[in-house]
Amino acid sequence: MDLAEIFDASVDKILVVAGLAFLALTAVASVKWKNLDRAGRIVSGTVGVIILSLGLGMNLGLVPTLFSTAPKTPVPTPVVIASVATSSPSIATAVPPAAATPPISISLPASNPPTVTAVPPTAAATKAAPSPATNWQMNVKDGDKVAQIITLVGDYPADFKDDLWVFVADQGGALHAQILDACQGKGRLVKREGKWEMRIGVGVPTDAGRPFQIMLASAGDQASQSIVDDLKQRCEEDKLHGSGYPGFTRMPLGVSEIRRVNVVRTSDMWGLPPVMSNVRLPGQLSIVGIANDTKVPQSLRLAGSFSPETTDQIWVVVHAPNGRWFPQSTNSGTGVHAIKGEGQWQVPVTFGGDGNAGEPFDVVVMLADARASAFLDAKQKEWDAAREFPGLLAIELPQGIEEKARIRVWRE
Repeated sequence: MDLAEIFDASVDKILVVAGLAFLALTAVASVKWKNLDRAGRIVSGTVGVIILSLGLGMNLGLVPTLFSTAPKTPVPTPVVIASVATSSPSIATAVPPAAATPPISISLPASNPPTVTAVPPTAAATKAAPSPATNWQMNVKDGDKVAQIITLVGDYPADFKDDLWVFVADQGGALHAQILDACQGKGRLVKREGKWEMRIGVGVPTDAGRPFQIMLASAGDQASQSIVDDLKQRCEEDKLHGSGYPGFTRMPLGVSEIRRVNVVRTSDMWGLPPVMSNVRLPGQLSIVGIANDTKVPQSLRLAGSFSPETTDQIWVVVHAPNGRWFPQSTNSGTGVHAIKGEGQWQVPVTFGGDGNAGEPFDVVVMLADARASAFLDAKQKEWDAAREFPGLLAIELPQGIEEKARIRVWRE
């Protein structure tokens, strides 16, 4: 309590006592001592009455306190209400206060989930979105510059059972569901043991420099089938009328956004494939005789060197324009992969078929431990027997591999 507050609490009592004392002294001086004449008694009595009146008035709240100050009320602490944006992110806007403590509404992009408690969903919500967590990761982050065609890979929680979809939102807000073959309803996002992968398209060649949003979303079986049916119908309409694929105006019913990232398109058509390493293995490998961005024939013999401490198996894998990896071998039927000698290795390599002229192929030289090497060997023999060579997604590559060198070449 400061000095002013002490005075505010006691000055009225002091004035009452002083007023009564002043009147008593005036009466005693007039009657007993007879020291005051009539005029003196009037002045002295008037002063006593005024002092007494001020004290009583202050005590009853009829007269302002002489040392009054502004009431000291605590500054209200704003309550932060975070909501996850389900369309384009908006800037923070203050909500008009409805009570003494004003709420502040902040809209956050779904790619950066809030750590505070989220506002309960409204009745309009069609499906509860999975809780954003550290295991909802992907290989693209906010602010990245991306090519027109890229491969997305990410994680999902072990207890997640629904389907996953990737939508690409353009500047107009249209949401483009990503699928490799819309007309057949095939080529949807692949989930496998906590990992997911999807080859996507971000705009058209003329969209260089423009912003896009990439959204990961969950959907049940019924919602997924509805998206597939819609895409098939749009494919038929495109065949008849050349209408193209205008995209959804809003997230389809039963689909919930999990996270989003904001990216900017580059002028490149083909993005680089994700790095495949998942262990550390001793030794170094290099590629010799061919430079990055070289034009190559459909097949050639690739060569390189390896360091003395290399003990694991050397494998060459080729990433094709369809987004899949193809292991290369000297003789896959007999299990002869890379030929090694005196610190040198070589492997015959094939770059696609007749229809891949002018397209990029990424060549990776890697080491594989015994288990990973056995997996790749068995997969090649399986494909040879079936005479089908589908290749492997990045999430289908075995555990126990480390990428050591990489180049991109272009088919002649």
